[in-house]
Amino acid sequence: MVAAQGIASQGIPVDIVERTDQLGGNALRLSHEAGGERVSKYLATLKKEVADSPLIRVLLKSRLRDMKGRVGQFHATIQTPKGDSDGEYGAIIVATGGREYSPHEYLYGSNENVVTQLELEELIAKGGSGLKDIKSAVVIHCVGSRTPERPFCSRVCCTQAVKNTLRLKEMNPNITIHHLHRDIRTYFLHDILYQRARKEGVAFIRYDEEKGLQVSQDNGLAIRFSDSSTHEDLELKPDLLVLNAAVVPGEDNKALSHVLGVPLGEYGFFDEEDYMTFTPVTFSKKGIFLCGLAHGPKPIDESIAQARAAAMRALAVLSKEKLTHQAVYAEVSPGKCIACLTCVRVCPFGVPFINDDGVAEIVPLECRACGVCVSSCPNDAIELKSFTDSDVIPHIETMFA
Repeated sequence: MVAAQGIASQGIPVDIVERTDQLGGNALRLSHEAGGERVSKYLATLKKEVADSPLIRVLLKSRLRDMKGRVGQFHATIQTPKGDSDGEYGAIIVATGGREYSPHEYLYGSNENVVTQLELEELIAKGGSGLKDIKSAVVIHCVGSRTPERPFCSRVCCTQAVKNTLRLKEMNPNITIHHLHRDIRTYFLHDILYQRARKEGVAFIRYDEEKGLQVSQDNGLAIRFSDSSTHEDLELKPDLLVLNAAVVPGEDNKALSHVLGVPLGEYGFFDEEDYMTFTPVTFSKKGIFLCGLAHGPKPIDESIAQARAAAMRALAVLSKEKLTHQAVYAEVSPGKCIACLTCVRVCPFGVPFINDDGVAEIVPLECRACGVCVSSCPNDAIELKSFTDSDVIPHIETMFA
């Protein structure tokens, strides 16, 4: 919505393709941001602005079924409840979000007193009347993340856990709260929340990772573990167990990656271009941009900043009447091409394709002039403009004359 709003503010129409029946994603389940701002208030304002904009069309319960073309002239087929809708677009922004890992450990799903951090957020957002009677709670960190299957850190979990802990303390100052962790990663200014929680009596215990945690429910919840500092075996019997579940990629990422022709990273999130230092929020395929949890775990403020960056990148394309290409690009000689598909396979940017004439074609606007296809073509059917044999050989002969 932030990216769409940024583009529409420049007088350019935007279509938002939303898979669910309402806009908002994970933000719909949040109560407050780490800084104390109410997420629901910001989200309501943003949704109203999007709804009131005459340049933004929202397609709910829809998905991108097919996409062809290139930067400046994408042709997309969108599957909607009313049937397929075709449209022409100059740029595409991928903002599909992520989701919370659904734990299968620590009695989640079999005991109603075991909830995820996002579910606790929802209870707090609704007023949390039942939370006021809870005398003790335990938070287990890194559930589903920093494991062999998902070795990455989900980044937002520690901050969200400490923030919600402070909310519980506000609702019930006498509640006892323990955090069981491997380490706490409330980075940057969020460390202030961690220090505040310590001052308010919240216990943070690093448990022995090799021995792990054992959760049982014989006579209420019981959590057994070993303190890594004292090497003492401990047991806690909380009224509420909160699991800090990992952020995992969206279920449709793989299918969407195939439709758009853009890469996924090792863990299923979308990958920026290799030169991310110089081209952030940009895919290797020109005209397609990226923001939010679709890229990887990040807090709301970073997602908003990235959405604005993606909008600016898209506007750099959409604001031009005509797109021009660089002087250096690969060109195929149709008479020499045997359609062996070598260039199609080796191009790191997926630019070459077999056209209707049955030969390879490279669109100059999309070519990155890396020369991989030129050196790989078995029939010497591809040349790099300004770096052809007739351009380069005289310089070599001069050097060794």
